[in-house]
Order: sequence, then C-alpha cells, then structure tokens
Amino acid sequence: MANKGSMVGHVYEFKLKEDDFNGWVERFELYIQLNEVNTHKKKLLFLTLIDNEGYSLLRDLCLPVKPLDKSYDNLKTLLSEYMNPKPNVVTERFKFKERRQGNETIIQFVAVLKKMSEFCGFGTHLEDALRDQLVWGIKDQNI
Repeated sequence: MANKGSMVGHVYEFKLKEDDFNGWVERFELYIQLNEVNTHKKKLLFLTLIDNEGYSLLRDLCLPVKPLDKSYDNLKTLLSEYMNPKPNVVTERFKFKERRQGNETIIQFVAVLKKMSEFCGFGTHLEDALRDQLVWGIKDQNI
C-alpha cells in the first residue's frame, strides 16, 4: 500500500441509514484497488469506514465471533445480504408486468423497465420480455 501521503482518491464513511451499500462497496473497492491496499488493511479500512449503527449491526451479524475474525469478503456478504435481501422472482415479475408508461419519455420508460427486470430472472429471454412490456405498457397506442 502506498504511504498515507500518496493515497489517491477519497473514500467516505458508510452511513447505514443513508447510503446504498452496494454502491458504496463499489467505490470502496475502486479506492482499494487504486491504492493497492493489502488484504488485511482492506478489512481494517472497511471496518473503520462503517458508521456506529452499521458496525453495531455487523457485530450482531457476526456473533458469536467479532467482525475482526471474519474475512473482508464474508463481512461484505453479511452486510449485503442483510441490506439487500434476495427479492422474490414472482413478485418482481408481477411488478414488471404491471408497469405502465407514466409521464416519462420512451427512453426513460425503457430505462425503468431494464432496472425493474434485474430480479425477474428472465435470463436469455430478457430482450423479449423488455420488448413485450414496452409494447404492453406504452401510452402511445399507435406503435
């Protein structure tokens, strides 16, 4: 790891009640990679950049051991699974199928459909599902 004076970029404290954990982890890992932080220091930096509420939650999730006794990947997985429980595919597909174009452009509508499809499990049929829902949910009936 480069010495403290030559660290590049910024990484901010993760706030449990305010921040998107997955987005924060992406930025954290970019910072780690950019600054060539070793595995042990990566875990320590991760633990020190979580706010008090987040660290308290992490301690509870790690019981009966302490967070320091877990690997970075395990800590990240514990928080990620807690913060982002796996959605139910049937529920997500229902929401996707019910989505209609509101007061948004077609491009915005397509972007929303793509985001909504993330947990629908369409796999290789994603393009077909997007096309079908675009046709079904669009306001302009002349298409």
